Amino acid sequence: MDNIKDFIDFHAEQAGMTREEYTAYYLSENKETNEGLPYDAFDKKPKTKEIDPEDLTYPLETAMGRVNIETLDDITTIKQFKDLVKAMKKTGEVPAEFFALKVEDQMGIIGQAVMYI
Repeated sequence: MDNIKDFIDFHAEQAGMTREEYTAYYLSENKETNEGLPYDAFDKKPKTKEIDPEDLTYPLETAMGRVNIETLDDITTIKQFKDLVKAMKKTGEVPAEFFALKVEDQMGIIGQAVMYI
């Protein structure tokens, strides 16, 4: 029975996780309610140099208005951050490479972009 792979195994491998890690992270029923952001989430430097944070100024400012966020300090959960990123995507002015980045790297870039607002 160990040699059968289903969609969970496939996606776990793509994410570089074990099956148990993947299901615990992505299939947890309480994920949205108890998953806060670390206090320094937006201070981390991104691992990529391809995206200029200044280019994200307009999409970020527009998205913050759409989701009623005045400062990045108002974001306390991953869900709120993902909602902000979705709103940025709707502007159509964010490079596609940004959405392929890990959440931690996106936070770092957005943390730098907010300085230009």
